[in-house]
Amino acid sequence: MNPAEAKKLAKQARKAAKGGDAMEAGRLFEAAGEYDDAVQTYLGAGATNLAAATYARAGRYGDAAPLYAQLGQYIVAGEHFERARNFKQAAEAYGQAGRPYRQARATAQAGDWNTASSIFQQLGMPRRAAEVCARAGQSIIAGQLYMRAYEDALKRFKDQPAIAASYATRGLARQSGLLYARAGKIDEAVEVLERAELFSEISEVLREAGDAKRAADYMARSGRLEEAARTLAESGDKSGAERMRAEICLQKGQVLEAISHFERAGEYARAAELHEEQKDFTNAARLFEKAGAHQRAAEAYSAMGDTLKAARAYESAQAWHEAAAEYQKSGDAAKATEMFEKAGAKFEVGKAYFDRGLFDQAIRALQAIEAGEPDFAAGKAMLGDIFREKGMHSLAIKNYQLSVGDNEVRQDNIPVYYQMAICLEKEGQYNKALNIYDQILTADYHFRDVSQRVNEVKKLMQSRPATPSAPLATSGGIGAGITGSGSSAGRFDATVYQGDQQAPTQAAQRRYVVESELGRGGMGIVYKARDTMLDRTIALKVLPPAFKTHPQALDNFMREAKSAAALNHPNIVTVYDVGEEAGDTYISMEYVEGRTIKELLVEDGRIPYKAALVIAGQICKAMQYAHENNVIHRDIKPSNIMWTDKKEVKIMDFGLAKILKDVTNQTTRVAGTPYYMSPEQTTGEGVDHRTDLYALGVTLFEMVTGELPFPEGDIAYHHVHTPPPSVKQYVPEIPDDFADVVLKLMAKNKDARYQSADEVFEALKKAVSGK
Repeated sequence: MNPAEAKKLAKQARKAAKGGDAMEAGRLFEAAGEYDDAVQTYLGAGATNLAAATYARAGRYGDAAPLYAQLGQYIVAGEHFERARNFKQAAEAYGQAGRPYRQARATAQAGDWNTASSIFQQLGMPRRAAEVCARAGQSIIAGQLYMRAYEDALKRFKDQPAIAASYATRGLARQSGLLYARAGKIDEAVEVLERAELFSEISEVLREAGDAKRAADYMARSGRLEEAARTLAESGDKSGAERMRAEICLQKGQVLEAISHFERAGEYARAAELHEEQKDFTNAARLFEKAGAHQRAAEAYSAMGDTLKAARAYESAQAWHEAAAEYQKSGDAAKATEMFEKAGAKFEVGKAYFDRGLFDQAIRALQAIEAGEPDFAAGKAMLGDIFREKGMHSLAIKNYQLSVGDNEVRQDNIPVYYQMAICLEKEGQYNKALNIYDQILTADYHFRDVSQRVNEVKKLMQSRPATPSAPLATSGGIGAGITGSGSSAGRFDATVYQGDQQAPTQAAQRRYVVESELGRGGMGIVYKARDTMLDRTIALKVLPPAFKTHPQALDNFMREAKSAAALNHPNIVTVYDVGEEAGDTYISMEYVEGRTIKELLVEDGRIPYKAALVIAGQICKAMQYAHENNVIHRDIKPSNIMWTDKKEVKIMDFGLAKILKDVTNQTTRVAGTPYYMSPEQTTGEGVDHRTDLYALGVTLFEMVTGELPFPEGDIAYHHVHTPPPSVKQYVPEIPDDFADVVLKLMAKNKDARYQSADEVFEALKKAVSGK
């Protein structure tokens, strides 16, 4: 517009203003380029918005912004203040508008880094806050904020590992680490960069900090071995440089060169291991000894057949058992005995003396083995052998009896029973000897010369007058019927046999004498009884009459009972005998003083989890043993687990639950108690040892909470389909690790459970230690 036109418009504007038409006057003033007059005219007429817009259209943002602020249009005001580069007032306007992000951004542009950072942090934007702090030179705070941003990114992208591991994401940690380093916080820098596996950056930070050794380690971790070796050499760390050169040689497959470098580095054990891998046991042993690794040296000497050097090296390592074994191989029996003595291995000491014919020293060592120690039975058996050799048959018999304890004749103890019978012969106790021989023949008909000895003993018995035996039980014992607490359970005549001939009528003895009834239920009646033949208290279970109508079930029961009787474990109730008389079936078992876990729960409500851990550990040991012997319980539950007065677990009916349930339920498929049954057991699918582990999980749940995981409704449906609750829902103070063990045991898919009782035991140990 030319000046004349502008002058004309201004004149028209003043005329309109005099005429009271402020709006037209303002418009004409703006058109003439007279912006201040236009604004004043609008303001005089109360049209602040038009005044602000006029300044804005004129590009006078700094003048427009306050007018917008007066109108309460703070966002527009802030934008105009920013255009005018008046960032401080822009921040104030955004603050009044309730726009913190814009406020923080404008505050930062105004140079108020602390306020800007604070606002960004409040907004949960650590990265932006970190950028602001870094500009302000606040390296430590910026480093902390970048690390927070990195951790936020990891959480945000936890289901997108590629993004989480990307250089962009790790770049946040990189910025954090470098800022820490700039502030002189080297350890913090290394820790941050380590989390993001930024090994190259760590090595540079450490090198600049003068820590060549650590810098070289991280160079090696990032694959820069040559550079690591040079760095160590330049810093004067010759051994470190040699070690790094050895690693370089190994990467190139130059094993012998690597060995040389390791030796020069003083890494004798590493060099020895490489010699060992090359089957160079001579140099391996030499270097292991130089490294002070005496046990490894001993293993190398043993591999090369130098038993004496191996023995000495084991002795230096205080590996007494291994040293003894090597001394034995070298023929130094005296030194082997000395090693066993240092190891406190009483049985091995006794055996070593026995093998050397030093019976008195052997007796002293073996008699020191106390009941409950693992070698007690073997020690007593060896003492029996010694006393037999010395012709002291009475003492031999007593030690043999202590060795076998309450165990009946079976494959693993036949030799002991055999020697006991020979000693009984020597003592003239032919009936007892013959009884043992008969039991041995039942277990192993072809064992040594037992058949011949039976005939010889019978001849000896015939050559002298027979003495009638007295009855072993009076009325109330098994024979005329079992009587206990006024109850009768059928006939069980225990006839004594000698060889192939039945003894005289007087010997048709009653073996079991009932003392009292312990309990009764769907599984039969249980009595406390006395086994007069072996002179011990037992539990005698008389099975329900339903067995009479289930011949197949009875056959299955006999087979399962045989498997159960083969189990010999301190946490499993031992099955002694099973039989049938007058149509009634009975089973004799170990008698246990104590209460069932179910009874404890009824009395106390629940069991403290630490006590439950102790109980569970023993259950696991019993389960692992049974499962290794191919016996599955199928009905693990609190009422089948005893807690003895000696604080020991005893599991009842191991291997027998299935058949007993089959008969009492009138079925031959599904066994177990519904509250504790696994999904595969519930649906009738094939079960294995993991079914017992599921029941253990339910049992543990009930022990620590006092409740069942599925106490009501369609129990079978819940076991198959409904996720079990956590024990922490009932007892919040129970540790997470323990709660996780219980949940894993109750996994619906048996492949998702622990795969053995040993695995459960290890998981429980970790739950105890918290590791």
